[in-house]
Amino acid sequence: MNRGSLRLRLFLAGAISIVAALALSAVGLSYLFERHAERRVVSELAVFLDSVVAGIERNQDGSLAMARALADPRFARPLSGLYWQAWAGDTAIRSRSLWDADLEKPVALPPDGAVTQFDLVGPGGSDLVAVGRDLILPP
Repeated sequence: MNRGSLRLRLFLAGAISIVAALALSAVGLSYLFERHAERRVVSELAVFLDSVVAGIERNQDGSLAMARALADPRFARPLSGLYWQAWAGDTAIRSRSLWDADLEKPVALPPDGAVTQFDLVGPGGSDLVAVGRDLILPP
């Protein structure tokens, strides 16, 4: 093929177009997969949140307590990566998986009880995806 032939130019244009389309597809699919995985994690955390909320009760002195252990054993295994913590004023109860660590209290959750996603710093400085909601328990 000649250097300036039409066949060579069409071949190069086609090859460049295919490479560009593949690169854009790779970036787009990576983004979509990441978003899907994050949505799935948040929906699973919302189910765990419902389980935690269902198990919380008030003691005679007004403090919080867990009425029953959660079904997932990762909440009992120290530093498992799956944690929960509930606050009543300045006091908190937490899962055994947190060991000696405390999670930072979210600055503000919507007062309507809606599930809210946020990021936290976990034990050992790890980045955590968290969900939470503001509740009013009966006295």
